[in-house]
Amino acid sequence: MLNSVDADVRTRDAIRVVDKREKLDYDDYIDRLAGTGLSVAEAEEFDDVIASNDLDDLVAFADTERVEAAVENLRAVLDAAADFGAREHVDVSLATARGLDYYTGVVFECFDSTGEVGRSVFGGGRYDDLIESFGGQPTPAVGFATGYSTLPQLLQRAGVWPEEAVRTDYYVLSVGEVRDVASRVARDLRERGHVVESDVSGRSFGSQMNYADSINAETVVIVGERDLAEGNVTVKDMVSGDQVQVPVEDFPGEHDEPRHGDFA
Repeated sequence: MLNSVDADVRTRDAIRVVDKREKLDYDDYIDRLAGTGLSVAEAEEFDDVIASNDLDDLVAFADTERVEAAVENLRAVLDAAADFGAREHVDVSLATARGLDYYTGVVFECFDSTGEVGRSVFGGGRYDDLIESFGGQPTPAVGFATGYSTLPQLLQRAGVWPEEAVRTDYYVLSVGEVRDVASRVARDLRERGHVVESDVSGRSFGSQMNYADSINAETVVIVGERDLAEGNVTVKDMVSGDQVQVPVEDFPGEHDEPRHGDFA
């Protein structure tokens, strides 16, 4: 549309101004739009079309094959939304701009319909050249990304936000120069699908136990020089407080699952 105006318009700058339309005072907005190469009268006429959200007005204003083709594509997207039963949830916005560096077609944003979350929940669009620009094959594509700060709010309100309590199956506690054995124990436990933490900062025995308790570790495996000298590690159940020595060569072995109060 901007390219159809008989003026030397800095198109990208103008689009960025339009994207801020709702956040600016009208006079300030028109001044900024005019500052991209439009006259004030052209800026006002252009904005009237933008504000109408009427696709027929777009085609008539621009009177170019490019805009006509773009509107035809947008109408196809809206028809597809209707086919999927989602058209009633879709509003056309002619003042939304996203990622001018790589989007090549329709862009979209999703908002919380109750208005409790002011920012978009997710957004995306069509980018036909992006994969090719990184050396891949020409691949038409469409995608979106969720808002890091907004999505959790919606999930929490819907009651489906996952529990945030820290859960740790095993904490591998090291005492002395036992790094190779402690690393092997932690690695074996992780390979069995457990959530495992181990000390990497040389903390004292007491500090490590306190840390294991703070991350809700179910079981602590104590790998110490004294126990290793006898060929053992100590396995402690953090709920019951029970602990037992296990031959290091046999661990994890049957102790694959943390078992409160049962190390027999």
